[in-house]
Amino acid sequence: VEISDGNLPGRTEAADGSGQDGLMPESYEYVMAAYGIWSLVFLLYVPLIKRKVRTLQQNIEALRNEDSTNTN
Repeated sequence: VEISDGNLPGRTEAADGSGQDGLMPESYEYVMAAYGIWSLVFLLYVPLIKRKVRTLQQNIEALRNEDSTNTN
């Protein structure tokens, strides 16, 4: 059933009149959105952290080498 209150064109209401307007996602859509957000976060976060760890290890190794050359 198509209704129009002037503010939300194309807003739909459930045929049984339960007040569901079609704009609210279902619970599984919230779950899928949450999984999607977490997946994107980890897909970006893990490589960035690995790169930082690798850079940190290289810097520590460079400082150790520099320190060992200065003490001789």
